[in-house]
Amino acid sequence: MPLAMVVLMLVTLLGVAVLARGQNSMEGAASASDAAAAEAGAEQGLAEAVARIDGGEGGTFTGRGDLPDGEYRYEVSAVDARSFSVYTEAEVGGVVRAVDADVGGRALYPYTLFVDDGALFEGNLGRISGRVGSNGPLRITGDAPGDAQDLFGRSASCDVCLDPTVLDSDRDVPVPQPPVAPVQECPDDGSFTGIINGRGGVPIVCDPALTPAAGVTFTEAIVVVDGPVIIHVLDGLDVDVVDAAVNANGTSSDFQLFLGGDRSSNSLTMSNSRIDGVIYGPGRVSSADQAEIVGSFTIGELLVGRGATLSIRPSDELAAYQVSGWQVASWTPVAPR
Repeated sequence: MPLAMVVLMLVTLLGVAVLARGQNSMEGAASASDAAAAEAGAEQGLAEAVARIDGGEGGTFTGRGDLPDGEYRYEVSAVDARSFSVYTEAEVGGVVRAVDADVGGRALYPYTLFVDDGALFEGNLGRISGRVGSNGPLRITGDAPGDAQDLFGRSASCDVCLDPTVLDSDRDVPVPQPPVAPVQECPDDGSFTGIINGRGGVPIVCDPALTPAAGVTFTEAIVVVDGPVIIHVLDGLDVDVVDAAVNANGTSSDFQLFLGGDRSSNSLTMSNSRIDGVIYGPGRVSSADQAEIVGSFTIGELLVGRGATLSIRPSDELAAYQVSGWQVASWTPVAPR
C-alpha cells in the first residue's frame, strides 16, 4: 500500500509538470504570435504612411488603424523635398513593436547636367554646380563639372572626377514624345520672344511638317505668363537660343523645353543667353558659349569649346518638382515611444 501511494503521487506530480509545461508553451506561442502580429502591424502602418506620401501629402501628419486584437499608429515628418522620417508602432495582445524608417523619392529632374552620349569641355570658364551624370565619357580640360558625378554603364568615364559614383548600367533617358491634344501652335516663323502664354501647361508643339521655318529660335527677353510654358520641338528643327533671357529669375519649372530628334540631324545652340528652366533633349547635339542655365539640362552630346563658357546651377524649386517613386530607404526596429 505505501508503495502504491508513492507511485500515485509521482504520477500526479508528473501530470502537473506536464500540464504546467504545456501551459507555458501555449503562453509562449501566444506571445510569439502577438509579437509577429505587432511587427506586421507596424509594417502595415509604414506602408500606409508611404501611400499617403505617394499621394501627395506632405509636411507633418499622423495616422492610425485597427488590427485584430490591437491597433497601429504612425507619425510622419518631412525632412526635405525628397525625404520623410516615419515612426510607426503597433500593439497586439499587450505586445508592442515599433520601427523608425526613412522614406525617399526621386525628383523628375535630379541632375543639373546629364549627358547621354558624352561631353567635351575644352576649357570651360564657367561654373557647373549641383549633381552631374553621364552615360558616356566626360572629356575635360580643367576641373570636373559639378559637385558630384554619377557615371552610368561601361561607356561612362571621367579622368578628372576625384570620387565619382560608378553604376553598372546606363540611365534610361528616353526621347520625349509630344502630346496629341490639346496643344498650342508654334509661331509660323519659329521665333519665340516677348511674352509666352503657357495656358496653364497646354504644350506648344513645333512640328516641321506644320512650321514653315527652318528652325526654332529664342531671342531677347522672354517672359512666362500663366505657366508652365511647355514647348516640344520635334525631329527636323534645329534650336537656337541667342542673345536671350528666357524666364530669367523666374520659377524654373515654368519653362520646359523638350527636344526630339537624334544626334545626326538636330542641334541646340546656346550663345550669350540665360535660361531659367528645364531643357531636355537626350537626342540632340549642343554647343554652348556664354550660356547660363538655372535648373536642369539633359542633352545627348555637349561641346564647350576653347574659351567658351557654360554655367549651370541647380534650382531648389526643381528638387521638389514632381517627386515620385517613394519607397523605404532604411528601416530600424526601435523601442516604443
